[in-house]
Amino acid sequence: MSGQTKPDDPHGMAGGNGEDGKAPDANAAPRPSPEGAPIYDETVPTGDDASSAAGMGEPDDSAPLSKDELLAALEKERLAQDDQLRDMNDRLLRAHAEMDNLRKRTEREKTETAKYAISKFAIDVLGIGDNLKRAMDAAGPSDAMSDDVKGLFEGLKLTEQELLKTVEKHGVVRIEAMGQIFDPHLHQAMMEQPDTSVPSGMILQVFQEGYRIGERTLRPSMVVVARGGPKPVKEPAPGAGAAAPPESTDASNDADPDPIT
Repeated sequence: MSGQTKPDDPHGMAGGNGEDGKAPDANAAPRPSPEGAPIYDETVPTGDDASSAAGMGEPDDSAPLSKDELLAALEKERLAQDDQLRDMNDRLLRAHAEMDNLRKRTEREKTETAKYAISKFAIDVLGIGDNLKRAMDAAGPSDAMSDDVKGLFEGLKLTEQELLKTVEKHGVVRIEAMGQIFDPHLHQAMMEQPDTSVPSGMILQVFQEGYRIGERTLRPSMVVVARGGPKPVKEPAPGAGAAAPPESTDASNDADPDPIT
């Protein structure tokens, strides 16, 4: 029967070979069957695929924490939260203190600005008062003045007084210098004059009056200071009275006398 031909194999199944006579590929994509149902190749996973597939269904072998370990972990977390809370509380207190200091400093600066805002203007106005004072001094003694000069003198005097009252309303006051002990914060010594009849450093003459506003000195008094006298005696601090008398130790003041028998 060598002259007979075999029927065609539509699926290449004869002899286990494909159309080209080779064995079918195991990883090939499924081919539709003549009836239309897909045919899947059953391939065995190898290498990394096999190891990953083998470990998918295995349970976790990590042992649960013991009670002591769990308490230690919770204590560690609590301490960390306490440190964080302490740090935040410290920052809050610092911020509150800074804001409080800023508020006080702003209020103080505002008060000082309102109090000393007229300092430069007051100095210029006091120069007018100095000129009025010089005009009155140039008029000489009142006994030698004529009636017209006396009227002018009285007018200048009233003008000076009104000027001083006006600036005093705004906190500008005159510095008392005559007969006082020299104070470098309030007085400016123009010269020294030897005089042993008064304490050394006492002001003997005032060339120009000084003024202050609040706690600040607008301008110091220009004065003549005595030199060569005894050292000045410091006055006691205000409110420091005389020493209290010692308590009586007489027992007769505490108990009634014995009756006469």
